[in-house]
Amino acid sequence: MGDNFNEFDFYIFSNHNNSVPASASIQNKKRKILIYISDEAAHSPAFLSEKYFAIFKSYIGSKYSKHNSNIFPFPLGYVNCFKANSEIKLEDRQYDVFFSGNLNYSRWRFYKECSYLSLVPDFLYYRLMLRPTWRKQLVKLVGTDFTSTSKRWYVKFNKGFKTGLDIETYSSILSRSKIVLSPKGFESTETFRLTEALSCGCIVVSEGLPNVPFYQKSPIIQVENWREGLAVAKALLKQPARLVQLQQESIKWWNDNLSDSGVSRYIVMSIKQLSEKNKLV
Repeated sequence: MGDNFNEFDFYIFSNHNNSVPASASIQNKKRKILIYISDEAAHSPAFLSEKYFAIFKSYIGSKYSKHNSNIFPFPLGYVNCFKANSEIKLEDRQYDVFFSGNLNYSRWRFYKECSYLSLVPDFLYYRLMLRPTWRKQLVKLVGTDFTSTSKRWYVKFNKGFKTGLDIETYSSILSRSKIVLSPKGFESTETFRLTEALSCGCIVVSEGLPNVPFYQKSPIIQVENWREGLAVAKALLKQPARLVQLQQESIKWWNDNLSDSGVSRYIVMSIKQLSEKNKLV
């Protein structure tokens, strides 16, 4: 961006509702850039498009930028205090497969496939899960910890967001894992876990992701369901050379696209393209 940087004002807005940022009413000669984070429900920021030169918003995928040329998708980043370590070689990593997270309704299928409930017919399983009392009893009976020391799998569900491992332990285990399973959050398949895992040089298996620049042609393995996802993870563990290749690709992808510098380049490129389109530069 160079000398043009001082022509812009940048504002960061974190919100879980469809409210208006205070910066929308600020008027000056500089072009305003809004970085809108949080809001997994992905409310449309289109009503703000006239208030800013450009809007970068997390969770929206590509659905709003199609009709609003100044709205761009924005990656989630990672949870505060998370510490990545991508230096540990795959052969030195303690865990073959890792997941630790909330058992929300979007993960019922994932939970089923991680346990012996995978043998239960879908119609019966969902009939039980849709009734809170039955669901509570079923989860109590089946359990939430599917960690296997013999298989070197760490798979554990908890009761809410950030109610499981503390961030230091989570960072450590993630950095010592080969494959990370990244199921959908409450609303979106984009998760902090996904970007955190890439930053640690893990191989990521995820549900389908939005068609946006920072996921296109990425080494993230995208699956249609978790029966397929677990099968893919098991198959990869038998291919050590492929795992090493995917780790190298993941680290490079992180550095080029999702690291602090990678995201900065994405913002600058988007602003430049928008400026050229509007013939302002």
